[in-house]
Amino acid sequence: MIFDPDKYLREAYINALAPLGVQIWEGGVPLDAAIPKEYILVGGHVNSRRAVNKISWEWNCSLSLDVHCNHPLGFSDSEAADDLVGQAVTAIEAGIAASGFTVKTTQLQDTVRQDFDTVTHSVNRRIVRYLHWLSRREA
Repeated sequence: MIFDPDKYLREAYINALAPLGVQIWEGGVPLDAAIPKEYILVGGHVNSRRAVNKISWEWNCSLSLDVHCNHPLGFSDSEAADDLVGQAVTAIEAGIAASGFTVKTTQLQDTVRQDFDTVTHSVNRRIVRYLHWLSRREA
């Protein structure tokens, strides 16, 4: 059976980021949710097999954090977004626990600044991408 790590890696990120005190969602903001001043979206999975042998393999898993800081239209606070990214990076690099897997390495791949304006808000947005090497933990 192929044991896909996505669900477990997402869960590990949400658990690691929960102490930051900001709303964290998978993929997008729910339609029925009020958009908070700061929030983080977890997603952007890319997986590939690594260390393949006759009976098993390990995974290279890339996952993204999409960090948003909202402000009234025409106002920006890059420092708030940078601070939230710093807190998130500290939380992830302190170690994540993906159920059923051993996290062999955690590597920050890149951060991208993508600020934008909506009709009502200016948004300081940062995308933070990590690469993890995971192996299936035997029961």
